[in-house]
Amino acid sequence: TGTCEGDYMCKPEDHCVIEAAATEGTCEARADLSDACTSDDDCQSHYCAIAADATEGKCASKLRLGINEPLCDNLR
Repeated sequence: TGTCEGDYMCKPEDHCVIEAAATEGTCEARADLSDACTSDDDCQSHYCAIAADATEGKCASKLRLGINEPLCDNLR
């Protein structure tokens, strides 16, 4: 771990975590499968499965999309 200003300054298995109102953060390990996450960047798999009405999800190995997913709106 070390100080960082973005993910590009960390190892591929880590990401830069910057607290609110700070300009620098620390490189921290990305979460494993089934660990809690709030964004894709939090996970080693780069997939954070968050329910539509939630702010936190779990790291997943893949995402299953349905017709009601917001991403699908852009594909229509």
